[in-house]
Amino acid sequence: MAKDEAVAEELHGARTRVGSTPGALEAWLALRGLRTLPVRLAEQEKTAALLVSRLAEHPAVTKVRYPGFGMMVAFELADAEAADRVCASVPAGPFRDESRRRGKPGGTTRVAAR
Repeated sequence: MAKDEAVAEELHGARTRVGSTPGALEAWLALRGLRTLPVRLAEQEKTAALLVSRLAEHPAVTKVRYPGFGMMVAFELADAEAADRVCASVPAGPFRDESRRRGKPGGTTRVAAR
């Protein structure tokens, strides 16, 4: 509400564009997410490095590229069957355990091979 109709329209437009004030729960969730972000990113980095090292040691993987190795994440396989064997043999690490804990189905990821 505003005495001036132009101000009221401007405020209404701003609220429409950016949304209303978040509630206490939404603000707390955003703050919690920001506070735990460094911990979550550090764990993701460790998991990625572990997965890359396991892929690099796998006999069906011919090449691994990962930012930690100075390159992008990628690996080359002979065919789709090799991709399935690699995915089945490389443990998913904490993600598989986490999905089971939450009651969600875990599994392997298919990787396209050329």
